[in-house]
Amino acid sequence: MTIINKHKIIKVNGRVENINCEIFLDTCASINVITRSALRRLNINKPPIGKMSETIFQAYSNYSIDSEIYDLEISIGNKTFNDYFRVINKDDIFDILIGVDSLKKNRFDINLNLQ
Repeated sequence: MTIINKHKIIKVNGRVENINCEIFLDTCASINVITRSALRRLNINKPPIGKMSETIFQAYSNYSIDSEIYDLEISIGNKTFNDYFRVINKDDIFDILIGVDSLKKNRFDINLNLQ
């Protein structure tokens, strides 16, 4: 995960499991995440496909977590794809965050030049 400046947030409207929501695109994040509260609010009732333990490295702190993994369908614009998302229990400024590996794999062209 990364620190996000509110003036440089890449936030898009999309769909998760066919439900409208806001999605954050983060070219510095190496993972895809969804908050536990977003899973509840979006009423995603499918079971996780697995669990994993990992350490999250952030600018000012590191912590270890056990995460459930979900295979979720994401739609942004005319692109629809499935990918794996780790569930985090703490709320953040995002509900759903898609990292650089997923963006690259699904051929998202992100232009940060403001005109």
